[in-house]
Amino acid sequence: MTLCYQTHFILQSLSDSIRSAIFRDKIRTISYSIFIPTFFVVVGAGTDVGVFFRGDVKETGLIVALVVIGSIVSKFASGFVGARIVGFNPTEALLFGVSSIPQLSTTLAVAFSAFSFGFIDQTLVTAMVTLSVVTVLISPTLLSIFWQPYPSNLHRFNTCRTQSGTRGGRQSQQAIDNPGTILRITPLRYRFTVQA
Repeated sequence: MTLCYQTHFILQSLSDSIRSAIFRDKIRTISYSIFIPTFFVVVGAGTDVGVFFRGDVKETGLIVALVVIGSIVSKFASGFVGARIVGFNPTEALLFGVSSIPQLSTTLAVAFSAFSFGFIDQTLVTAMVTLSVVTVLISPTLLSIFWQPYPSNLHRFNTCRTQSGTRGGRQSQQAIDNPGTILRITPLRYRFTVQA
């Protein structure tokens, strides 16, 4: 299972260093179509939901609740505070906070690796799987609630000239290499693209 995740990571790293767009796309296709689905199937098959019904149900429920709530609050707070520090207004910072909540593949890979080495027990693995499911479901819902396309503020994002490659703390290697480029943020996709 960890091998699938590591293979995906290696292929993804290779695809970032390859200059041929066709070859890079083929590597990404293989990585996302074979290894990641296999990883999630293995994670799902290895999750023991019976841990909720065995032993001390209150203790297990408390552990799961603390892991889920603590992680959601800490991830939201870090995204929100970080966005405020670099100069985003409260609405934009709220969107950054909500969009930083999801935890999926890395969380599961670390949890299952720790379980296979005996560092954590099945209860924590189940809590991490629950965390992943809850955060992946809750974040898009919250984004759809809080995201209001506000055209008056989009001009601030659509085109912003960079002098040193940064604007408001956001950096792009291409912008650093080519000072004076235009940095664009595509709304709803949260992707930064650079135009020369």
